[in-house]
Amino acid sequence: MVNSLYTELKRRNVFRVGAAYLAGSWLFVEVAGTLLTVFNYDDSAMRLLVIILAIGFIPVLIFSWVYELTTDGFVKESEVVLNNLSSINLNQKLDYLIIGLLVIGMGYFIWESRFEDVESSQTERTSIAVLAFDDMSPDKDQEYFSDGISEEILNVLAKIPRLHVTSRSSAFSFKGNKIITSEVASKLGVKNILEGSVRKAGNRIRITAQLIEAPSDKHLWSETYDRELNVDNIFDIQDEISAAIVQALKIKLKLDTKVASTKIMVVNLDAHNEYLQGRFFIEKRTRATIEKALAHFNKSIELAPEYAPAWMGKAWATIFLKGRTTSGEMTYERALTAIKKSLLLDPELPEAHAIMGLIVSNKNKEKAIAHYERAIELNPNYADVYSWLSISTQDPKKQLALLKRAVKLNPMSLVVNYNYSTLLISFGRFEETETVAAHMMSIEASHRFPYIIYGNLRHTQGKIGEAAFYYDKLNKLFPNLLGNRGYAAEFMFFTIGLGEQAAALIEGTDFDIFKYKFRGNQELFLTELRANFPSSNKDSHGNYVRAFHEYVDGNYQEATKYWQLTTFHKTHEVRIFSYLQTGKTEDALSLLKKRKEQYINKVNAGISFFNSFPIEREGFIIANLEGDIDKSIVLLQKAIQKGLIMKPYDMHTRLYDKIRAHPKWPDLFAESEKRAKVQREIYLKLVAEQTKISQ
Repeated sequence: MVNSLYTELKRRNVFRVGAAYLAGSWLFVEVAGTLLTVFNYDDSAMRLLVIILAIGFIPVLIFSWVYELTTDGFVKESEVVLNNLSSINLNQKLDYLIIGLLVIGMGYFIWESRFEDVESSQTERTSIAVLAFDDMSPDKDQEYFSDGISEEILNVLAKIPRLHVTSRSSAFSFKGNKIITSEVASKLGVKNILEGSVRKAGNRIRITAQLIEAPSDKHLWSETYDRELNVDNIFDIQDEISAAIVQALKIKLKLDTKVASTKIMVVNLDAHNEYLQGRFFIEKRTRATIEKALAHFNKSIELAPEYAPAWMGKAWATIFLKGRTTSGEMTYERALTAIKKSLLLDPELPEAHAIMGLIVSNKNKEKAIAHYERAIELNPNYADVYSWLSISTQDPKKQLALLKRAVKLNPMSLVVNYNYSTLLISFGRFEETETVAAHMMSIEASHRFPYIIYGNLRHTQGKIGEAAFYYDKLNKLFPNLLGNRGYAAEFMFFTIGLGEQAAALIEGTDFDIFKYKFRGNQELFLTELRANFPSSNKDSHGNYVRAFHEYVDGNYQEATKYWQLTTFHKTHEVRIFSYLQTGKTEDALSLLKKRKEQYINKVNAGISFFNSFPIEREGFIIANLEGDIDKSIVLLQKAIQKGLIMKPYDMHTRLYDKIRAHPKWPDLFAESEKRAKVQREIYLKLVAEQTKISQ
């Protein structure tokens, strides 16, 4: 029976047709993958294509069983006049078809892989960092000028296709330090280092540059330029020397591309110096230095109103000072006026497009994205713009790719590494996050960002005891970070039953009254809360705090009143539930629909964790609000398996009445309590060990 079926399948060419279909589908998917990428389709399009091809496999086999391909076309197998010779010819044709498809497919695969390998090796081979040229002037007063020379070279190199150029801020971060070239290159992820010096004495200027191959410490090229300097020729000299250095690098690095002209604008020398000093100060990113930068940019504009970079700098400094020196709206208008002027003077200034995107991003994301993409087109190595574009991008996978690129271009930036590692955590890529966090710690061990990342990583992994320990260190190093103290108190210490430690964290701060909540005195806490929150109807955060805790106390009318006065957490489950209890059903369902859409988008994008909680917790909340309790319980169980520990108020508020009535609830609650106990003991053990070391 089995043998006869096999023989019949073989005779009817079912196996050959199936093999031909699979070979053809494979080739089709390979080619489609390339085309879909070209036309910017996401992974969902490829998944749909594979599903359609898989579904089509069975009908094709059935068709090959029922019909036979003959010289007269497709004929039902039962009506075919058997002819051994024609059968052999058909079999051979099918064999040739299968072999041909496989050869074409393998050829395409090898060609594509070879192209990718060549491209990656080309990028790896042609990577460079331009370090800040040393100021060797007798009075050490030309640092801004030497920085300007370095940056001009960097700007020209950055526009060369397929040349990886480390950003200014990362390359300049080693300024003033004694460096070992190979170590710097390793930290910056490049194979080549360009370094040099500027010596200015009277009217004489000497610029020295040398190119070093980092792995071998081999000097590939060096040159010294001596020039007479005066008001009329400084830009000619800068242009000449920058072009000469870049041309030499092109030859040594085997860059088969045309090097663009530096196009240095002839402008008032004093105005140019003011601009260089503005760039020098704005890179330091403190309030005081940004204010100094703005003053220099304004002076540059005063001396040379047609100098586009100065207007760009003014817009940049103005938007960075938002909320510090002027009202937000006034800042926006001033920055917008300045950047429009810059773009009018030089429509191809990459920084101007990037700053324009940053300015308009809150009001018009599409316009912001267009400016960011134009900046990248003009300068594909412009690190900051990749970070800013990621903020305006809705697709988490695209955000991750953009931030990965930003990190590669600006590896010494704590902000970029922080944003990248935060997103890595959301995707559950914990090992990579560990690597980035360790790198951040090596950049600056006394900065708050590495501790926040380590703490959030441990929290996401369900290791809340370790997370609380990291936040302990963070709070001791940075006692004024009240937001972090409040977060740790609520979501770490209080969650695992360390109420006294949670109370100690916020005691004496603006949130002092929460110590009563953490110590279990709910009545006194509510009395103090109602006396102090909100400070006014316009106190958005205060209204949120009041609304939330009125809900916890079961006062849904009061909760709803305050929810309507705050924009904090617009789709919070507590807001939705409060609305449902007070007859605002339409508003509640609208918010629930929006939250569900956001949840589905995150799941489809591959997000595994959201706000340091398993993504299943989000599904559990939504299913509960929709009334699907069985589904909610299943998702809660998965979340607990991934490390979730339920917060104390989950145990008694009405929102979870039906969850607590479910037969599986006691076991889930017991598992959560068990995890809380384990994490509590881990934290106390870590504290004891730290105390012992300190003694």
